[in-house]
Formats: sequence, C-alpha cells, structure tokens
Amino acid sequence: MTEPLLLLNQRIKEGKQALFEKEYVVAIKAFEEAIIIGKNFSPTLDNIVGISFGNIALALAHQEKNDLVLDYVLRAADHLSIITEKPLVYTSILHGLGLDFQKFNLHDCSIILLKIALDIARKNAPEQDTRLISIITRQLAFSYSEIRNLYASAKLFRISGDLEEQATIAVDLYKNAAYLYYKEGVREEALNILETAFDKAGIIGDIDNQTEIARFQVTISYEIMKKFASHGLSQRALAYSEICINKSRYLKDSISTTKILYEAALILQLIGNFWQRNNVLRQIIIEDKSQETERIRQRAILLLAVHFLEIENFSEAYFYLEQLSLEKINEINPQLSQKLLEVAKSLEKSQQRGQIQTDLRFSRSDLDLPVEKLLEDEDEEFVTFSAPEKPSSLELEELSVNLQTTQITEKLKPPSVESLQALFDAEISPISESIPTSEAIQETDRAQTDEPLATDEIGVQPTRETQIDQVFSAHQETANSHLPSSNDILELIQPSNQFVTHTADEPLLEPEGNIRYEVGRRLQRAGWSVHLNFSTDIHHGAEPDILAEKGLIRKKKKLIFFAEHVPDAEICSFLLQSNPEAGERIIYLLEGNPSEADISSHVKIINRIDQLF
Repeated sequence: MTEPLLLLNQRIKEGKQALFEKEYVVAIKAFEEAIIIGKNFSPTLDNIVGISFGNIALALAHQEKNDLVLDYVLRAADHLSIITEKPLVYTSILHGLGLDFQKFNLHDCSIILLKIALDIARKNAPEQDTRLISIITRQLAFSYSEIRNLYASAKLFRISGDLEEQATIAVDLYKNAAYLYYKEGVREEALNILETAFDKAGIIGDIDNQTEIARFQVTISYEIMKKFASHGLSQRALAYSEICINKSRYLKDSISTTKILYEAALILQLIGNFWQRNNVLRQIIIEDKSQETERIRQRAILLLAVHFLEIENFSEAYFYLEQLSLEKINEINPQLSQKLLEVAKSLEKSQQRGQIQTDLRFSRSDLDLPVEKLLEDEDEEFVTFSAPEKPSSLELEELSVNLQTTQITEKLKPPSVESLQALFDAEISPISESIPTSEAIQETDRAQTDEPLATDEIGVQPTRETQIDQVFSAHQETANSHLPSSNDILELIQPSNQFVTHTADEPLLEPEGNIRYEVGRRLQRAGWSVHLNFSTDIHHGAEPDILAEKGLIRKKKKLIFFAEHVPDAEICSFLLQSNPEAGERIIYLLEGNPSEADISSHVKIINRIDQLF
C-alpha cells in the first residue's frame, strides 16, 4: 500500500476512534485531513471522501451545530452519486449514517443518505436478497413520516411490507401504511392494505400456531371494522366485525377482548343489526366481570336497557336496569341517571301490581352517546422500528482499495425481481446528481418531473380527484376477494358461548325432551328470568348453561351447569372455584348418583328438576 493510502487509512481510524470517544473536534480534524488526501491522491477515492463528509456531519450533529450539518450531508451526497466499487459496503454505511441522523431528529439529512443507500441497494443487492432493501425502505418511510410527508411514508411502508416475510413485522408495516393513508383521506387504499395484512397473517409461513394467527387477524379485523363502518363501507365492516366477535376468544387479554367486542356491537348498531348487537352486548355482560372493564360493561347494560325500553319490552328493560350502577352513570351524566332512576321506579311499581309497564319513554337520543362519536379515531401512534446496530464487518477502514467485496450471505425468498423492480420504478425516484437544499427537500420530492422512472414519485400529494397510482390497481381489483363469503358469515355469526335471554312471558322455542329447556321452562313458571347458553357441548367448563335471575333490590341468581357423568360433575365443580359470579351454583347430573360425586361444599348437585327449588 502506498504512503498516501496508509496515511488515509490512519486518518480515518483516528476519526472513528475520536467519534467513539466523543472527541468531536479531533474527529472533524482527522476526517478533514482524510478528505484532502483523498481528493489529491486519486478520483477513485471520491466515495471515501463522501463518507468522510458524512462523518463530519455526524460529529457536528453531536456538537448540536445543526445549521452546518446539512451542508456537509449535501457534500457527502455529491461525492456518493456514483459508486464504482464495493456498493453493498457503501449501502450499509450510508444506511447506518442515515439512522444516526434519525436519532438527532435530522430527518432531512437522513432522507438524503437513505435514498442514496436505497438506490445503491436496488441496483446491486443479490437477486435472492431483499432484506436490506426492506430495512432501508422502512427507515426511509419513518423519516418521511417525521417531516409529515405521510403519503410518501405510506407508500414506502407498503413496499417494505411486501418485501417482508416475517409475519409480525409485515403486519405492522401494513398497518402503518394503512394508518397513514387513512390520515391522508385515501380510505379505500387503507382498507385494501389492511385486508392484505389480514391475508398475510393467515398464510405466512413462520407462524404455525393458529391461536397466534387468530390474534393477528382479530386485531386487523378490529382496525377495518372500526375505521370503515362510518364511511359507506358497512358490509365490509360487518364481515370483519363478525370475525372479531368469533376470534376475540383467542386474545388472552380480557380488557382488549371486551373493548373489541363492545366496539363490534357499536358497529352492528350503526348498520342496524340490533339482534346480533344485543347478543354481543350480552356476551360482554356475562363473560367479563373485571374491575378494569366495568365502565364498558355498564355501557353495554345501558344500551340493552334502552333498546328494550324503545321497543316496549318492559320486563327485559327492567331486568337490565336492575343491573345498572346508577352511581357510575351519575358521574358521567346526572340527568341521564335521574331519568333512568324514574323509569326503574315506575317499572318496579308496575311489577308489584302484577304487570311490568310504564308510561315514561326513553330513547337512544337520551344517552347523548352517538355511535359515530364513540367510533371517532383516536390519535394513535403507529409502529416504529428501532435502528439496527451496524455490523462490525462493515467498518470504515474496510473501504481500503485492497478490500475484497463484502458479500451479504443471509437469503430470503423474495418476490420476482421483475415485479420488485417495477414496483420501485413506479414508487421511488432515483437519486439525482443535484441533491436539493434543506428548504427544498419536500418540494423536490413532490415536484421532480425530469426523472424517467418516476411516473408518480413518492412524496406527491394527491388531490381529492387524483386516483391511486396504477401500481396499486391490482390490490384494488382483488380487494373483494379478501372478504368472507356469505356462507362464511352465516357460520361466523354463531358463537359457541352466546347467551339468549328469555323472560317469563317469552316461550322457549325448543322441542320437548331437551332437559336444558325443560329446566328453563320450570324456572320461567317460577318467575325467573332465564338466560340460555347455546353451547355445542353440554359440559364446557365454568360458564353456566343456564343463568336464572330474579328480584330487583335483593337479586337472586342461580347458575346451573349440566354434567353428563359423575367425573364431569367433579371437573365442573373444580372449575367453578375460579368463577367469580355470585349466586347459587347448581350442577345438574344427567347420569349417575349425585352422592358418588366428590364436589366442593359451595356447589349443589341434583338430578331432578324438582330439586331446583
């Protein structure tokens, strides 16, 4: 190695060491000397000069001299416009510098360097490896979002999601893209991307656990359902609300489950499906007794009470009014609480006279809780990605002219090279030789027109009349194929643990001979309000097959469970220890002698209907 090259390597090492030791003045001096040597020795070292300018900019950022940083970044870009050797090494170094500037919130600088890195990677990365392109793309998307160019950011997140094979990351990338498109008012494209994410979660190869797949799908369904019910897309919202309802049981977090079910009920109300809405609200009331969700549970009870008041089913309305905590409602709306109290008292008096009815009227308008208001979007944050550590194999001194070309060995299964190139050509403008100034970065991204590959470049803010780019047309055309069929929907709306309420004046429509319904009829004749659990199995754990309730002030409850045999009864008794529901707990043994069952003392076991009372 000649003396100038040895001196160049020495200065670069000194500058790097000074950066590491936070000696920024020393670092700047070392890199300035490296620049002088590189310029004077050979034009082939122009790229090393560019990296040195980038490191000076980084040192200035550490010194908080932000007014000087951009100038050095632009100089770096000018020397890196053409990469002649070791392109993948330069790609990784530029990517690392771009991430460093993100940490300082210097996103205009980050965008310049990341776009160069992305352009080099697209031209030089091995055909089998799209991982590096995906990572740079998502980091570039993040910087665009930070300068509020949401449309450009959404496109880049979408591209990164298309390249990503790991389900957890891909789904988050798609959700980011959908969120940003939604914020920009491009709602149809946002919906299409969410549906793509839904499919990705279901078929991706690195998730074998069906519970995990369902968890991904229910969260995506929730986003679709919540955002699009009030935008003229009610049928799509309905399809995904049913997916939410049926797959929410896979969520281990009861608070998330209850919230999703409640908002699914509001969606069903918004599109006029009150029958299914009521079933979902009942599911919330029965299944979740935690303090954390008590507010949602009270709202569910309130919506049911008001619904039955509206249709003048006063016995059912009275049943739900009894469960309301008027103290909690009074904290929210004192007028509402007072009116509900008057209605409840009126119904109680009429019950004492033998028939439940009232002349007082109550409607949803009295709630002052319009569904559209409840479904307004929160100012949610989208997923961000931390900067990866720069590999030690890509240290700056490896840019010596004697270095062998670095090979990236990790392989993924990418889409075809042709489709990938076409996608990028339509989405991302190549780096021009004249890098824009700081003030012009956003305008340049929106208005460049002289680049042959940029049919609609990132950063172009569409008007309301502008259609989505042709690159997304295939997704739009196939959007409906993601929706469940009518048969799927019919199957989905039959949750296995759904309760249906029957009061004393409503017949139980089930053939004679079914013991569950015989017990229900006997309870009705005795004045109990009966809730039947439509489960496919007669014995299914700590959830009652029949919940019977009676009384207003001192409410009585019977929780009735059916067991096929003595061992089933013993298992059920054990599970009941974790059931927080207050009331008399009864196991109805269908076959066998109750005296042979070893059950807890707090559980009553019977084998005849007359033993219920």
